Amino acid sequence: MKIAIITPCSRPQNLEAIKRSINIPCEWFIVYDTDEFVNNFSEEWIIELSTKGGIAGKKQVNLALDHLTEEYWFYVLDDDNLLHPKFRKLYDLMKISSSIGGYIFGQDLGGGNNRIPTKNNIRVCHVDQAQYTLSMKLVKDKRYIQKYEADGHFIEEIYHQHADEILVVHEILSFYNKLT
Repeated sequence: MKIAIITPCSRPQNLEAIKRSINIPCEWFIVYDTDEFVNNFSEEWIIELSTKGGIAGKKQVNLALDHLTEEYWFYVLDDDNLLHPKFRKLYDLMKISSSIGGYIFGQDLGGGNNRIPTKNNIRVCHVDQAQYTLSMKLVKDKRYIQKYEADGHFIEEIYHQHADEILVVHEILSFYNKLT
């Protein structure tokens, strides 16, 4: 099992803070929304790509997904967010749970507010892309559509096709726009 963290990037000034928050072994795909790399990292675990355009980073996520094989899991960590410290706990569980192909989990919205998923609310505008991690075995060639709320459409479709393989966790394991 390998995990890819995907960061669509139009705010390169946040990348060092994001990098410091990553507390799991992974490959970090930074996909710049530009024709040129804005930042250069020398670490082997950081893969920098670039593609211009799309809506709200969806084209950038799709480019990274195109680089992943079925041995990967992926997690989207936007360029205005940090990896939650408790995500490590989920990563450790992922390594030993071979029958699970995805996790959907709670999100800290800030200000004491949270978004907690239930099996009945896995749909557009109820689950943010920072609230799920999926195996590419489930995703295969499915990609984000080019709409702002594409992450909701994506997880809703995958969940309804594979509900028996995706675990809904009520614990807070993600942030929402932690750097804004």
